[in-house]
Amino acid sequence: MLGCLIAGLNCWDDFEANGGAARLASGFALLAGSPAEVDEAVARVQAAGHTVVHPPFDAPWGQRYATVADPDGYRVDLFSPLPGAGGTG
Repeated sequence: MLGCLIAGLNCWDDFEANGGAARLASGFALLAGSPAEVDEAVARVQAAGHTVVHPPFDAPWGQRYATVADPDGYRVDLFSPLPGAGGTG
């Protein structure tokens, strides 16, 4: 079950999606209970007709990671440690 808000973040928006111009964007990060929970949450967001910015992937830093956008366009990062990755960061 998602529910651990890690922090409000200021992060750089996707460089390529903005025609080569990076912009500062606000967002949040939520720690999921498992990698499968990241996938399930993204599927629920997509089924509800909302935006999936980055589909789930196994990041090189040892997390299952995805980014969605809330109805106002704020980015929400969903993540969970991969088995054997040894932590959240």
